[in-house]
Amino acid sequence: MKLSPLLLLAAVSQVHGHGGIFNYTIDGIDYAGHFPWLPESTQQTIQRRWWGDPIRSVSHSFLSCNRGIPLASSTPTLHAPVKPGSTITARFHHPECPLDLVYPTKPSVPGDEDPPLPLCMGPTEGFWFHTTGPLVVYLASCGERSCHEVDSAKAKWFKIDESGLEEGYDVFDVNGWKQFQFANEGWNVTLPKNLKRGNYLMRHEIIYIENDPAQFYPYCAQIQVEGDGEGFPEEKYFVEFPGGYSAQDPGIAVSGLMWSQDRDISLPTNYTIPGPPVWTGKE
Repeated sequence: MKLSPLLLLAAVSQVHGHGGIFNYTIDGIDYAGHFPWLPESTQQTIQRRWWGDPIRSVSHSFLSCNRGIPLASSTPTLHAPVKPGSTITARFHHPECPLDLVYPTKPSVPGDEDPPLPLCMGPTEGFWFHTTGPLVVYLASCGERSCHEVDSAKAKWFKIDESGLEEGYDVFDVNGWKQFQFANEGWNVTLPKNLKRGNYLMRHEIIYIENDPAQFYPYCAQIQVEGDGEGFPEEKYFVEFPGGYSAQDPGIAVSGLMWSQDRDISLPTNYTIPGPPVWTGKE
């Protein structure tokens, strides 16, 4: 059976469209993110270089802040100023792609033999189409240093926001998650009102659990928190990436369960989001 050109385009777009964060709105100001299909040397943004292919291992060296194709040769120096208590909106819906795309030919993740997927198919807008799994946001303090000097794999991360499974749904009911909605309409995160001033890496992450192994999509941006806040989490809130997740964590081990050969299995109706508890700044 042959597909019509429109159906073929739709089918191909589903294969080639993981996407990522292309824009941040902070205190009413829009900050363009990194555009993966443009040369690294032509861009200076608040966002670290990334690519849209998933990371499939909790121990991968790029789990903290992603990577690029080719791999990033530097990190940006720009930081977006933000006040404690402000709302930051991240958007995954990408703008039109250039016509003269040059697709990569080597895997985007060392050790991953899957061919890289181009992020767009031509001069059309794209959207995030995955649905199943949590969304989490972390911060890591860079202190008084510029965050471009900080190795994200050695940073101490603490979670400030998360969205999981809504009550009344099983884990693989797409209506129980906000992943599709937040990614395309805007993912709003409010910084703790008493957050200590300084430079921070901000890490948004989507975890997709329909397939086994789970797929991780992290994106990092650099912000400068202003004000006179003194709030900062205690040790129990900190994790490193890699190291913050285990393949045995309930929220990760459940990945792929819906495709189990055991057709009598009952899908769980509760879900534990991986990682530490959320730090609200009220402690």
